[in-house]
Amino acid sequence: MTITFVHSHRAFVPEVQAYSRFFGSLGHECRLVRPREIEGSLTDVEWHFIGRDQHKAKKGRIKIHEYLTRSVGTVGPLKDYAKKLFSVKPDYRIFLNDYVKQNFSFRDEVPFGFRDMGIDPLWQQQARDAIKVPDYDFVYVGDLGKARELEKLFDAFTQPSLQNRSLLVVGRDYSALQQKYSRFPNLIFQGPFDHEAMPAVLQKARYGINFIPDKAPFNQQTSTKFLEYAACGLPIVTTRYNWVKNFQKEYAGNYFYLDHDLSNLDWDMIQNFPFSAPDLTQWTWENQIRSSGVVEFLDQVQPGKRK
Repeated sequence: MTITFVHSHRAFVPEVQAYSRFFGSLGHECRLVRPREIEGSLTDVEWHFIGRDQHKAKKGRIKIHEYLTRSVGTVGPLKDYAKKLFSVKPDYRIFLNDYVKQNFSFRDEVPFGFRDMGIDPLWQQQARDAIKVPDYDFVYVGDLGKARELEKLFDAFTQPSLQNRSLLVVGRDYSALQQKYSRFPNLIFQGPFDHEAMPAVLQKARYGINFIPDKAPFNQQTSTKFLEYAACGLPIVTTRYNWVKNFQKEYAGNYFYLDHDLSNLDWDMIQNFPFSAPDLTQWTWENQIRSSGVVEFLDQVQPGKRK
């Protein structure tokens, strides 16, 4: 079976690598193409990260639509409505969680499953084997878009109490932010890095900062950076919001919660805090992929054998 993942390449999607490793281990061929390339591809499964998909599947092909998140901003609901309205009906849908599913409110009989974010167990092994000599006090990894209100965090590191504490910011499209904070050498912007390089990057820091605004959709969706910090053994400093509180209840761990105004973003308080790590046993990519039901679905419909 050949599975072709369709993605715009505008943002990094770790799921593509995870799916490719997983299905490759089962003997299937995996490819990645841009939306304009799928029509000419020879494949058994079209796996779209929506976006939109306006092309009916060719005979014998299976279509899978995956919904990773809600759109953000004031026009977010309109964008999601357009994704729903202008996409063809797939054979199977995958949602990050029930919150994302309810946002799209499909009223058809297309089978579906849920597939949350995952971690690579190799990251945990590398963290156990690493000899850690931190170069930075804190690291933040992720989207640097305005909707995430990150300047509030960065501004805290321009204050006298934190000017001697370094924050490594790993992302993309940060030139404007880098220029704005150019007078503050303790704010270091780098990246993007290949996903395989990220464990080594994260282990250069003492603490990972999970800065998530407490508003939808951010506070309802899984924080990939949180999981990656935990996988690499970093103590986690985080804002307080629904997802992380629910995660802590179910998977334990002890995290330093930031006050809304960041008034407790204090080096001595953080150093003296009793951090502990969560249980990530269930958060491997293999577990998440299998729990989505997509493996059983593909086994049942047997794409590539129906032509």
